[in-house]
Amino acid sequence: MIKWIQSRPWLPSVVFSLILFTVTSALDVLFNSPMYLALAAVFAVAVVFAGRLPYVSSGLLLSTVVLHFVIGPNLSFGALSAVAVIYLSAVSNPPRSRVIALGAALIAMLVPLFQNQVGNNAQSLLFLTQLGLVATSSALAYFLGRYTYTRVIHVGTSLDRVVASNETTGLNLKFAEQEQRFQIARDLAEVILQDVTAVLSQAEGGSYAAKLDSDAAARALERVAQNARSAHQELRRLYDQLNRNIGIQAAPPGLDDIEQLIVEMRESGYVASLSHQGDRFEITEGAELAIYRIVFDALENSREHSDAGSSISVDFSWVDEGMQLLVKDNGIEHANRTRKSLAEAAGEEISVDYDSEEDLQALVQPIVGRIITAMRERAALFDGAIEATRIPGVGFTISAIFPRLKAVASRKLGS
Repeated sequence: MIKWIQSRPWLPSVVFSLILFTVTSALDVLFNSPMYLALAAVFAVAVVFAGRLPYVSSGLLLSTVVLHFVIGPNLSFGALSAVAVIYLSAVSNPPRSRVIALGAALIAMLVPLFQNQVGNNAQSLLFLTQLGLVATSSALAYFLGRYTYTRVIHVGTSLDRVVASNETTGLNLKFAEQEQRFQIARDLAEVILQDVTAVLSQAEGGSYAAKLDSDAAARALERVAQNARSAHQELRRLYDQLNRNIGIQAAPPGLDDIEQLIVEMRESGYVASLSHQGDRFEITEGAELAIYRIVFDALENSREHSDAGSSISVDFSWVDEGMQLLVKDNGIEHANRTRKSLAEAAGEEISVDYDSEEDLQALVQPIVGRIITAMRERAALFDGAIEATRIPGVGFTISAIFPRLKAVASRKLGS
């Protein structure tokens, strides 16, 4: 039952409009006449379209002005539905649509008031009271709608939690990289200290040997040069280590933590999935972190270039010695489908098909960028390769192939 309701996004609006129609039509029959049922019905239908097709809703509200001239000048209780339209428009629609819906609702409520006042000057106090109620209820509905939008979208929602979780994940990765760099730097510094100590000892021994045997001095100087070169190489490694980002830490996020990334994508509105095929084997923490970061960057790239509602899949294929990772999204297809739906709703026809030029660009134009470069560098640490592909009319695919991951990870583990 719940899945059936979730698969029908119009259902809540329809139920809400039926409730409003039931209440307002009953009031119209009691206080006006059965003819006003038509007005209540049109107002209720306007509620159905308020959140998704605001211009259709505004048009229905304006049509009630004509019906008032036909049915009668009294203000229909269906105008309560016009207030509901203002509220729903303030919650769901962009500024232009909100203003048009607000104007149409005010016209639908004010015209009958002035029409009734023209023929009945004796009830000026009632007219002013009704006018005040219309203005107050409309303003209250609009600002309440904007307040609801702010509360739902910006304050304490799952979106906030996703943003905070993403920031925390990014900070944890940076902290892990810094922590491991310092650990490796300490190890390298210890090696350098030993080499420098050996250089000093051999230099002192060579100075004494030079007084007795020139050949011994030459051999001592050669050993000094070798240790000096070794110390220089270690210093170079230390410099490189302190000036680049390496995703390895004592307890880094690994493959099991990718599920949390998928959950965060779902909370952001994406249709995300994770799958493993084949027999997964154990790999080192450094390899797990590198793969985790590739998936993290690929998902962030999809989030940046795809709208919510797009489908994103993360698929692992494990073989005896290697592994392939595929991160695919249909961001282009979803965007085209959305554009086409909006155009059809507006009575327009647009083409979202791709042509041969897009096929050619996808084949010959490489996908480059900072994120792709970082992925390639991480994959290369474990003899892997990254391929980024644009699928015309569909979306993007990131393929990471590690043909010797098991052997490389084992070698890293044993080193």
